[in-house]
Amino acid sequence: LVVYLRCPYPILEKRLGDLKGRGVVIKDGQTLRDIYEERCRLYERYADVTVDEGAHGIEETLLLLMENIPVKKGMG
Repeated sequence: LVVYLRCPYPILEKRLGDLKGRGVVIKDGQTLRDIYEERCRLYERYADVTVDEGAHGIEETLLLLMENIPVKKGMG
């Protein structure tokens, strides 16, 4: 199951702060915006579930996620 927690770029940029300190690998000449745009396209293409979480806190995001994840028979 591929889950895409969609977040607007300005919020993500603020959350990440120091990229090197967070272990984000960036190629020479590449920016955070470049990575963001590349990964957004991939997640939009391959995600089974997408949750818009940018303006939500952790608890709200979790509730949205739980509402959107399909439950298979025999589980839960």
